[in-house]
Amino acid sequence: GCLGLRVRRRVSLLCLLLSSVVGMELEHSFLRVPCENLNQNFRTGKRAFDKEIGAILEDIGKSARLWSDRTAARGHAARLRILRRQLEELRAEQSPMMGRLSMRLVHLRHGADVLQWTPESGPLPVGTPYASWYKLLQDLEGGPEGGGVDQRGSWVKVRMDRFLVDFMLRQGLYNTAEMLSSSPHLDPFVDIDTFKSSKKVIDALCRRDCSEALSWCIDNRRRLAKMKSSLEFLLRIQEFVQLVSKDRISDAITYARTYLAPLASQNQEEVQRALGLLAFKSNTSCTRYRDFYSQDRWYQVIQQFKDDYYQLNGLTRDSLIEMTLKAGMAVTKTIYCSNEKTRQVNCPTCNEPFRSLAEPLPRNLQVLSVLICNISGRPMNENNPPIVLPNMNVYSEQALQEMAAKNNGMITDPKTLEIFPYPNPGFRKAYVM
Repeated sequence: GCLGLRVRRRVSLLCLLLSSVVGMELEHSFLRVPCENLNQNFRTGKRAFDKEIGAILEDIGKSARLWSDRTAARGHAARLRILRRQLEELRAEQSPMMGRLSMRLVHLRHGADVLQWTPESGPLPVGTPYASWYKLLQDLEGGPEGGGVDQRGSWVKVRMDRFLVDFMLRQGLYNTAEMLSSSPHLDPFVDIDTFKSSKKVIDALCRRDCSEALSWCIDNRRRLAKMKSSLEFLLRIQEFVQLVSKDRISDAITYARTYLAPLASQNQEEVQRALGLLAFKSNTSCTRYRDFYSQDRWYQVIQQFKDDYYQLNGLTRDSLIEMTLKAGMAVTKTIYCSNEKTRQVNCPTCNEPFRSLAEPLPRNLQVLSVLICNISGRPMNENNPPIVLPNMNVYSEQALQEMAAKNNGMITDPKTLEIFPYPNPGFRKAYVM
């Protein structure tokens, strides 16, 4: 317990330090996941210990003749041996967890060095306390010991692969993620087992079976209560709805008295709506009650489980690659990106597939204006001046020259489809003050 607390404190301090390094703001979950795995390993052992020791002590208290009863004593000794084996197995699992955490710590420290490296800095330093880990990391990443540029590219590639594996796992592409992470340089840095542990529950919910999810809620009830999660309540409502939809009214009433009544104080309005299903069947036209029978309710429950599961295991709600893409697109998005008439061919936020992803993002405040050619997507400046056509549309000189070379000296305005010869005395250069 004390070891886990010290590890979590040191990891929190390191995350705080890393957040000040440009490009390392998203790495909190990278360290938190193995810490949560260690914490879960400790809690599993503690539950087994408390359960077995409590049962043995209870038996001792009930029987005054226990110590003269050799059969009972041998039975308790056997139970203690089983408990010892369980605790030894859990302790053996901690070693690879600690190794994985150590590898990640060195990986991020290495990343902080290479991201801040400049050619003037000289060779990248190798920390003495972590020399063996650095050597192993360099072997895994395949980077040379001296060159900062090569090490930076190697580190960034590993990071990109990590983000891709994380995205695939969130989409349920477990086989593809395992194929990508099978290389030695990536295996210590991905959390496939953590994601696969949730697969059983998600598959059951897709079959409209709440038993696996409810079992998970019971195992993590105390932590879910601290998060103020509504997952267990949603699952109970879904089981009640299933009983009603199958016309098992008496079973539904019994179920409501057993499981919904204790939750009514915190969710009174929702419980009252659910009880109204006793009078409204699945073919009702009343929207207030018809929504309970919708498939969208199951999607909501699955998403709620994923959110709670990710939070409990130290994962981010959204995939890391999605967060990175959104951060980049928010920088390039302007007020013109949402206008069909002013969209640019080379702008990622103006075109699919990124346009729909960037739609809810905030726009970037542009202090200086930049003129972009609607034909080529390249900036218009002194080396590529803007040319005003007779119809007052403006395009870059280079784009018009390239179009004229491909069309026998003729250009076509993409907006109005008017055709002009090039060069043309009616064309004028535009000057921006």
